[in-house]
This record gives sequence, structure tokens and C-alpha cells, in this order.
Amino acid sequence: MTEGAPHSFDPETIIALRREISGRGYESFQTYEIDDYNGEPPFPYFVVTVGNVTYNSEDMGQGELCINYLIWALSRLSENSILLIEEPESHLPPRAQNALMNYIAEASIDRSLSVVVSTHSQHTLENFAAANITLLTREGINFVLNHKPVRTLLHESLRIVNLTPTIIITEDNSAGAFLKYLIFHLDESLLELVDIGWANGWTDLDEILKRFPSELKKIHIRLVYDGDQRGIDRPNVNFPFHYLPDADDPAKLMADAVKANIAKFSESFPADTQRVRSALAIQAQTDAKDYFHNVVRALGEIADLKTVYKVATLVWLSIPENKIKAEKFLADLSKSLEI
Repeated sequence: MTEGAPHSFDPETIIALRREISGRGYESFQTYEIDDYNGEPPFPYFVVTVGNVTYNSEDMGQGELCINYLIWALSRLSENSILLIEEPESHLPPRAQNALMNYIAEASIDRSLSVVVSTHSQHTLENFAAANITLLTREGINFVLNHKPVRTLLHESLRIVNLTPTIIITEDNSAGAFLKYLIFHLDESLLELVDIGWANGWTDLDEILKRFPSELKKIHIRLVYDGDQRGIDRPNVNFPFHYLPDADDPAKLMADAVKANIAKFSESFPADTQRVRSALAIQAQTDAKDYFHNVVRALGEIADLKTVYKVATLVWLSIPENKIKAEKFLADLSKSLEI
């Protein structure tokens, strides 16, 4: 038995990582590699100290052993490797599952790894964007691959029942439309699980929710304020809240994006491109508050307000940094909703 080769980063960092994922208060951690056992590939042997107790791989629970084995295996992979992991949630509580998946994601980015994970765990799935999920089901003797499955199908497959209805309330109509079409363009299946409503401004939103009980048993309520509301203290709001991406109100975000990308917006109306361009050009100096209502009036039968908001959101998302902000926002929102 020989001690394993040194890792590429500080040993204390490794110990801290193992503590975080396993929940164990490791004071020392030694990894040995067994490389001469009946012709088998090398495998690790761990010796750890927690408190005044020293124990090894043979004394570890399955969850603790699996976590440490996976960290060891990841440390040995060369860049651009393909890693296949079967049910990493086995023997792990939800907190450990999430911490482990975060570590795997960071390692895959740092070392350009391609990682394929099979799982039956809702908690593990929460760490993946919908676009990166494939559902494998059996139909008779055949297996069927369903790429980017809707959430309701995933929940059905995982036997998740009695989902609590969720209402998301935004500041106003334009914010509600912006949120709806962000979800539509990036994670449409989420629309099956939430209803979106709106108030008449942020002060109205604050006042409405003060009258609700702080704990609702039959529904979830989430508030979504405009991005320009960040930093405002809301001690009397009893519900979890989020802020839309970027630092301005959605009407201005969409209007500015359309004004800067008239050609992109017009592409969505191929039969009336020139008329759309003209309508947008006329409204170039219009304030964001009135911009889309005026555009709809100018377009007449070509498009209603919902269609204009839908296309405007898509134009805003076509800017790469905006899409990154929106994806992070939706990931945080989904995690808050536990869906």
C-alpha cells in the first residue's frame, strides 16, 4: 500500500471540500492508492480522523465512502475526459446530493470534463438545466429517449405527487409579460407549474401581500420585483421574493433592446417586415412606458400586445449577457420553488 500522489491543490482545501459535501468534521484525511491487488485497477483507501476517532474505508458508511471515492476519481481524470456517474445520490441526504453536484459541476468546468449522470433523485435533477436533461423510459422491450422533457413528465416519472400550486406576482403587466416570456423562451415546462399575476406597481404589490398570512398551506406565493428595486428594504413582506434580471424595469429593458435591434424584431413578422420597421422607427423617441402600446396601435392587425411583448423578450434574450442573467434568474427561481 502506497500513499497516493499529491493533489494539484492544497490538502487543506481537499479536506474542507470533503467536510462540506459529507458533513463530517474531518481533522485529518489521508488517501492511499492500492495498485497491486490481484491485477485490479488502482483504488483508494482512506484513513480519517474525526474528533478523537480515527477510522478507515472499511468503517465508513456507504454515502461517506462514495463521496470520497468520487472526489478521488475526479482528481485522477485528465482534461477532456468523459465521466459516467450512476446514481450519485445513493446513500446521500439531499444536502449532500446538492453539494456533490456543485463540486462535480465546478470540476467539469475547470478540467473540461464531459459528465453524464444517471439519477432517480429529484434533488440531483434540480442541479441541471432542463436543456441538459434526457428522460429514459421503457415501453415494452424498448427504451425511449425524451430530450428536454417537461417538468410534469419528470415529476410523474419520479412519482412526485401533490405539487403545491404556485402563484408568482410581478409589479405590473409588462413585468408579468416579461417574466412569462423569459420562461417561455428558456424553460417552457415551468409555465405548466406556475400562474403569473401582477399588481399596479411595487407599492401596491407590497401592500397586497401584507394582508396575506405568512404561511399558506395550499399554495406557494413568490414575489418578483423589477430589477431597479434591488437594495430596497422590505421588512414587512412575508413571502420570498426575487428580482427580474438586469437593473431596470422590464418595459425599458425590452424597449431599449428593440430600439437597438429593429431588424431582429422585424424578422418575426416576415410578411410585414417593412411596415414593422416603419412603426418602430416612428416610436424611436417614445418613452418606454408608452412605447409598446403605441407600437401595437401602429401595427394594427399585425400583432397584439402579447405578441409584441413575446418578440421583444426574445430580442432582449438575443444579447448573450442578457441570456446568462435570465438563466441564472430562472435557476434561482426554480430552486426557490423546489421544482
